[in-house]
Amino acid sequence: MPLDLITGLPDQRAFERDLRTLGQQPGSGEWLLLHIDMAGFSEINREFGFEQADRVLRQVAQAMASSLAGHPLPDVAEARIFRRRALGDEFDFLVRADLTAVLALADRLRQTFDVLSREVSTLLGAPVRLSFRGSIAPLRPEDGMTHLDAALSEVAALHLTNAGPASTAPLFPIACHPCLDSQSVAWPSELSRVP
Repeated sequence: MPLDLITGLPDQRAFERDLRTLGQQPGSGEWLLLHIDMAGFSEINREFGFEQADRVLRQVAQAMASSLAGHPLPDVAEARIFRRRALGDEFDFLVRADLTAVLALADRLRQTFDVLSREVSTLLGAPVRLSFRGSIAPLRPEDGMTHLDAALSEVAALHLTNAGPASTAPLFPIACHPCLDSQSVAWPSELSRVP
């Protein structure tokens, strides 16, 4: 499996391969793409340098992967994590579950980032607040994933959440694709729903 050199997570080639595989599994259930973009990571790069920033990325990747593997969520049939952009601070999850379960996964990641903020502050010897913005969009393997670029563009378009005014509290805004039925979703109070 092709791996990202810094984090050890599956990379863009693995992501594309898995998408092709999903397209060959009709009836495999609903798949959603959860896109996580670390907020403020460029400041860590600037203030502490690339070597320390790479250490932080490795720690974040390991913590998220461990969170998925160590304590599976009951309503998530399957979840895979990727770092698709070698120079980015973004992570993508392919998740076979409904929207409510993916939101529960995002909330678990929020909790993971809370713990990571303390650990990274110790690592860097300075207070650091790690947070993320995220987007959720549907993927339809039964369509053969022929419109992957369009789906990813839609995710990027959804990724219009912003941190708003300066605040000391971490922000974890999540945007959902308009075609997801979110009327019946119980949004975790810790996550802000972005219309």
